[in-house]
Amino acid sequence: VTGVCKGAALRAEQSLLVAAIPTTYSGSEMTNIWGIRADGHKTTGRSEAVRPVIVIYDSTLVSGLPRAVVVPSLFNGFAHCAAALQDQTSDPLVKMLAAEGIK
Repeated sequence: VTGVCKGAALRAEQSLLVAAIPTTYSGSEMTNIWGIRADGHKTTGRSEAVRPVIVIYDSTLVSGLPRAVVVPSLFNGFAHCAAALQDQTSDPLVKMLAAEGIK
């Protein structure tokens, strides 16, 4: 769902405020990266217009996830954190949150 909101924010003629309530551990909800799939091809990019203004984590939404979802999601989240730490365009807040996410 976060991806749909990011797509809407990217294509909006006026600024949209995006809020994210993640249901996995991927970490993509914190990024300015968007991806749109059309005609069997995926296009990606970056835009501050798609970065959520607020991210709300609710542990009750992920506490019952099956292991087959949790393990890949955790590795994906770890990869997002590592990438944010290496990205020269990441702002200090994102780097701090990425470092905490790796812990």
